[in-house]
Amino acid sequence: MPDITPKLGIKKPLGNEYVSRQSFNDNWDTVDERVASQVELNEHKADSTSHITETERENWNSAEVNAKAYVDQMQYMNHFQRDCLVLGNNDWTPFVYNADRSNIAYDPELKGVLVTGHNACIIQMRIPIDPESTYYGRVKIKKISGDGTFYCGAHSLNHKFENLYTDEAHSYNYFVSGVTTIPVGETRVLEGTISGYNAEDEASPHKFDPYAAYFDMVIVCNHYGEGQTLIESLEVYKVPHTLYVGNHGLNTMSEKLFIGNNGKGEYGIKLNNSDIIGANSIVFRDIANAGDEGLLFPKEGKESSTNLEDYYNFRIDKDGNGLLNGSKIFTEEKIKIEDGELKFYTGTGWKRISGY
Repeated sequence: MPDITPKLGIKKPLGNEYVSRQSFNDNWDTVDERVASQVELNEHKADSTSHITETERENWNSAEVNAKAYVDQMQYMNHFQRDCLVLGNNDWTPFVYNADRSNIAYDPELKGVLVTGHNACIIQMRIPIDPESTYYGRVKIKKISGDGTFYCGAHSLNHKFENLYTDEAHSYNYFVSGVTTIPVGETRVLEGTISGYNAEDEASPHKFDPYAAYFDMVIVCNHYGEGQTLIESLEVYKVPHTLYVGNHGLNTMSEKLFIGNNGKGEYGIKLNNSDIIGANSIVFRDIANAGDEGLLFPKEGKESSTNLEDYYNFRIDKDGNGLLNGSKIFTEEKIKIEDGELKFYTGTGWKRISGY
């Protein structure tokens, strides 16, 4: 028996066989039956139903290149995120990870994201951490039903976006809200700040884990409870060191209100490049146990002190009397506040503090 070729089925006689004319003709019939003609080949190539055309191939390859470029761009964006996040009446659930997604849903009628049962929602932000900056967070929530407590804070990540738990705080640093109980039907706005790093043996919720390079936000709803909590909005942003108002100028400060560090370690307020309040002349900050102390002027060499005794304190009481360190230095006969303006009596009439 002759051998048969695997593709076309051509008969190949063995060495001990004689080849007949019929066998030879059968092979040619097989070739004619199973091999396409040039016409058939051209028709097949032109048949866009059977396979893609050259144009379609080019479009397909282009789409693949564009898709790869998009993925690369998204990976780049995930590595270099912005310094703020604002979530409100929109479906931001795709940003949530490491949570039971079946119990988290956007509700357009309630205008927020509804969380059912005990759930910790980590929201991917990957905001880079600047150790010298402060980050502000604000969340608005409403307790719809049930019980359980609420938390909101930062989830520290290392430079590879891996979870980081290197201090003595909770798993997360709840700088916006620690354990908070909200009555059913009540809406709360909670806010707070976070900056710098804890030491490994510290547990401040207002500092990041040591060695953190990025952070996500975490919201824990209905903690060890049941029911539903509505997240109406979440804002997180990096607090600016300096505020500029007006026309930007690289070399001048004209037509500009400048508040902050002048680059020399001094702080002040300038308008049109002139001092309104000179560097280190007035301090606006929380002084320990200061209470309602008005404006604080640091004494010489005491600019960084947190002791109230190291400041001259000036304020105007409800009767219009001017007080310096609690002692009256002038009465309402010489100074008054009228129509939101500070005025002095000059002997001939009242003048605004600007003198016109």
